[in-house]
Amino acid sequence: MNEIDPIFILGAPNDENGGLSQLARARVETAASICKDRLASGRRPLIVPTGGHGAHFNRGPRPHWVYVRRDLLLEGVPEEAISKTGLESGNTVEDVAMIARYTADHGCSACSVVTSAFHIERCTLLFGCLAPFLTVQFLSANNPPDLGEEATIHEQKAIAQLLSQGGVLHNDKLFPIRAV
Repeated sequence: MNEIDPIFILGAPNDENGGLSQLARARVETAASICKDRLASGRRPLIVPTGGHGAHFNRGPRPHWVYVRRDLLLEGVPEEAISKTGLESGNTVEDVAMIARYTADHGCSACSVVTSAFHIERCTLLFGCLAPFLTVQFLSANNPPDLGEEATIHEQKAIAQLLSQGGVLHNDKLFPIRAV
C-alpha cells in the first residue's frame, strides 16, 4: 500500500500577477474537495500541482504551481496535504513524464490526476504512452463557461497528431500508443 495518495493538478493559465483563470480555479476547487474527502476517510492525500512558466499559460514571476498551492491553502486544504514543491512542467506531455517519474520515485503504482473535462481524452492517451505501468484515476473539473472553441480545437488537433504519429514524441523518442 502506498504511504501517500498523490493527487496531481495539471497546470492551466494564470495572469501576470498569479491570479488563476477560471479553468485553473475549477481544477483547484475539484482537488481541494477530493483531498478533504480523502482526509475525512482516513487516507493520506498529497496534492502535487504542476506547471512552471510558459507564454501560453503563465507569464507571472513565479511558477504556476506556486499560485495553485496558494489557492489550495485559501480553499482550506491543510498545508501538510500539499506538496511543498510542484512539478515545473511547460506542457501536458511534460506533466505526464514528470508525474511518471514522481510516482516511480515515491513507490506509487496509482495516482489521481485533476484536469478539465475537455482535457481528459488526451491525458488518457498520454498516460497510456508515457506511463502504462501507472493506474490513473482522472478527476474531472468542470469546464468553465468561458471555455472557447479554440481549446476544443487544440485538443482535437493534439489527439489527431498523437494518433497519426502512433504515440508521443518525448525527448526524441516515440512512446507508442498501447492497445487497450
